[in-house]
Amino acid sequence: MVSSLTEMQRLAYQLEDKRCPRDVLRMHLKALQFAVNFKDLFNEPVNTSLRKMFGAPFHSLITHLPEQFRLGSTRSIIAEGAGRMFHTLK
Repeated sequence: MVSSLTEMQRLAYQLEDKRCPRDVLRMHLKALQFAVNFKDLFNEPVNTSLRKMFGAPFHSLITHLPEQFRLGSTRSIIAEGAGRMFHTLK
């Protein structure tokens, strides 16, 4: 599970000129592998609710990250998202 997550992170922060169609397919497959392993490992969480465990962050990581990776540079999208999140801390 950790190896698929780190591979997704490596692909997400990969430079735009190094992307190829094989990497797009790899991102989709690693997202699927991570989702299956995560659901097998945390099928019935004890200390938290299912909504918190499989909510928006899980959905964004599994669904939207591979789609955004296919369309454009996820490196800049992730930076903009982090900027919006930490904007209020200034």
